[in-house]
Amino acid sequence: MVAADVCMSHHTHVLQRVPSPTIDDDVVDLVLGPSVWLCPCSFVPFVVCSLVVVSVASIFSRGGVASPTPNPPLFSARAWDRPWRSLLLLLLLLLLLLLLLLLLLLLLLLLLLLLLLLLLLLLLLLLLLLLQLLLLLLLLLLLTMLLLLPLLVLLALLLLLLLIEYYYYYYYNFIYNYYFYYYYYYYYYYYYYYYYYYFYYYYYYYYYYYYYCYYYYYYYYYYYYYYNYYYFFYYNYFCYYYLHCCCCCYYYYYYYYYYYYYYFYYYYYYYYYYYYYYYYYFCYYYYYYFYYYYYLYYYYYNYYFYYFYYYYYYFYYYFYYCY
Repeated sequence: MVAADVCMSHHTHVLQRVPSPTIDDDVVDLVLGPSVWLCPCSFVPFVVCSLVVVSVASIFSRGGVASPTPNPPLFSARAWDRPWRSLLLLLLLLLLLLLLLLLLLLLLLLLLLLLLLLLLLLLLLLLLLLLQLLLLLLLLLLLTMLLLLPLLVLLALLLLLLLIEYYYYYYYNFIYNYYFYYYYYYYYYYYYYYYYYYFYYYYYYYYYYYYYCYYYYYYYYYYYYYYNYYYFFYYNYFCYYYLHCCCCCYYYYYYYYYYYYYYFYYYYYYYYYYYYYYYYYFCYYYYYYFYYYYYLYYYYYNYYFYYFYYYYYYFYYYFYYCY
């Protein structure tokens, strides 16, 4: 009773100090504490605990419904004399402790959830940063590839040239060295063979040409001789029958034609031997003296002697006949 009186006197004294019916902030801070309004998680269990305590105290203060006599207060000296009330009191205290522990566990779980959310946010931020870094790296790689593309092309060309040189040096050069001497000797053998054949053919050609020239001049000589002979008789016949001056015509024709014939003949042979000397030197060198002396000897000895003799006889005969 004394404790209850003291409590009631203290509450009445505190309420008498309130100047206005409104609750001041100082009173709230004094009774509930400054952190009550700041954290709702701490305010809710405080209110629940206070309501439970007030309800239990009211039940024990009334002493029950069926009791004929009023019960003493909870914290009175007489209340502790009953053991079941002390057990209930302990059970209430244990329940309050359990509630407090559950509330603390909830708070811890909430804190853990908040920490997990913060970690997830941090991880998302890190992932975003990593993605940005990857994008930057990709952009840098693309820029470097674009910048290094000509260098890479040049490097590829150099490698290709090195491969070609390697192939050329180790394969083509080997094949070239292997077949070069065979081809070289085969070519020179064929060349000398062809050269020998060419000279053989050339020699044969020269020989045949000289032989042909010899026969050609031989036949030309006889042909020209006979042509001259027939032409001379024809001209003399013409002169004798048409001009009636056989002696003058004959002498004139004889000297004129003889001079023209020698001039043309030597000029022609001079030109021919000059041409023959420059273009067919070997044939001229080997067969010139023999052919020349033999031909001159044969020509002067046979042809001219016979020609003069015959013309002298012919002239004498015609002169005698004309006379």
